Amino acid sequence: LQERSAELGVAGRVRFLGHVPYDALPLYYSGCDLFVAPSLYEPFGMVYLEAMASARPVIGCRSVGVGEFVVDGENGLLVPPGDDEALAGAIAAVLADEELARSLGEGARRTACAKFSLEAIAARTEAAKAQAARFRATLESGLSELAARTAAAPDGVTRDLLGRQAAPLIRPGIDAGLIVPSQSLSCWRQSFSASAVSACPKRTGTCSSATATTCL
Repeated sequence: LQERSAELGVAGRVRFLGHVPYDALPLYYSGCDLFVAPSLYEPFGMVYLEAMASARPVIGCRSVGVGEFVVDGENGLLVPPGDDEALAGAIAAVLADEELARSLGEGARRTACAKFSLEAIAARTEAAKAQAARFRATLESGLSELAARTAAAPDGVTRDLLGRQAAPLIRPGIDAGLIVPSQSLSCWRQSFSASAVSACPKRTGTCSSATATTCL
């Protein structure tokens, strides 16, 4: 990048800071007019949220991760990935319009505080834990009933049939994102036998002949 900036004749206008201590980042964010990170992929996009928490207008690409909290025209601007002209246009638009920059910055700050403050994250975590607990209670109740039916099943009842009977019990967990379907359904179908049925609290696991692993 340093060589490229020299080739373009802008080396004197670009600073490469290298590593910046984490506790110094708020100073840099608050001192900039605009935060731009045209990443093609972000697993989460923490750098965007850091800039947004500092009330800076942000510009990114419509890509995985970024679009989860940057809403185009509301708290930032999003451009198509790899579109240099669109990116340049978005940068120029924000720098030329103080009201737009202010509006996007304020929207960014509201998003960061409302959805990603420690209090907001803690509340969502507690809600997720409560949802998982409710589902687990429902599942364990259903398993007890299914275990009784399984123990009393006549000869000739196949594991596949028992697996199909179990599928409705775990469907709510799949719909809620608490169970990975590709793992769970295969576990159920492989595991049911005419003996004991139990649930494993691990999210993933191996199935034994007498155990149904719920992959929680």
